[in-house]
Amino acid sequence: MATTVTWGMQATDLLLPAQTLRTRSRKPIKVEAGSVITEQVHLYPPRIDDPPILISLQILMKQFLSRMQQ
Repeated sequence: MATTVTWGMQATDLLLPAQTLRTRSRKPIKVEAGSVITEQVHLYPPRIDDPPILISLQILMKQFLSRMQQ
């Protein structure tokens, strides 16, 4: 699964399911240094049958942004 995250989003925005686009993939999409990604995904608005967004995402994003500021 994947969801959209933009630089201007607040941490709480990540938990609002009506505000983020998302996608699902039946197979893993592998991203490695120096590789070219040829997979395409279709982002869509939330649907009633979507599983919840990863709760730890806001913590991971906060850690990432802290490292970027240093």
